[in-house]
Amino acid sequence: MPFDLAEVLRARQGENFRLQAQYMNPQMGRVLKTIGFDRYYVRGEGCYLYDAEGRRYLDFLSGFGVFALGRAHPAVTRALHEALDADLPNLVQMDCALLPGLLAEALGSLLLTATVIGSGIMGERLAAGNLAVALIANTGATVAVLAALIALFGPISGAHFNPAVSLVQALRGDLRWPEAAAYVLTQVAGCCAGAVLAHAMFDLPLLQASLHARTGFSQWLAEAVATFGLILIVLSIRDKGDAPWMIAAWIGAAYWFTSSTSFAN
Repeated sequence: MPFDLAEVLRARQGENFRLQAQYMNPQMGRVLKTIGFDRYYVRGEGCYLYDAEGRRYLDFLSGFGVFALGRAHPAVTRALHEALDADLPNLVQMDCALLPGLLAEALGSLLLTATVIGSGIMGERLAAGNLAVALIANTGATVAVLAALIALFGPISGAHFNPAVSLVQALRGDLRWPEAAAYVLTQVAGCCAGAVLAHAMFDLPLLQASLHARTGFSQWLAEAVATFGLILIVLSIRDKGDAPWMIAAWIGAAYWFTSSTSFAN
């Protein structure tokens, strides 16, 4: 007979506290009843819980996941269904799964881009027209968050945050080409989301075209130098513990000695 989870839950609905007292923690039910939390919740949606009588309760106790997205968010639900339908080889002990790496790349690219753009906006607003002061603020924030993100996500995805790095890793055979393509798409999507996030934090139009023209031989040369130096450092690192400060130091310096302010990153 196949296991029907929905049917089991329907059949045992309302037995929460009895089963808790019988098999797990008898005192827990008593405490909840004393403080008026002995409710039988049957559904959750957004920041609300619903009991069997249809009463709605605003949930202030469930943490950041509920506060940020709410229960059963359609985008999260859809992503979970897609992951389950893909029949992925989950929980392989001797393997490196792709999805955690893609998530790390997306989140790292988002936070890095939001920092670069957000600190640039803040620096210009506070510098009162002094571009050098604005660039110092932008550089400091970028170096700090880049080092932190590499240390955080490096063990998960390698912390590329950059299509050039992913493509070089694929050329070296350290990353399969389909994975490299997924990394690049994820990085671009993360950076776009980071730009929108930065604009939202500073109450700017979410989508806008840059008015700063970045073209010409000097700009391309500067980008080539910045990218070459970045790749050289990435390939030369012997101790992974050195990656955060070495890469962040190069990007911070390249902000100042390249005419393009090191868009290689």
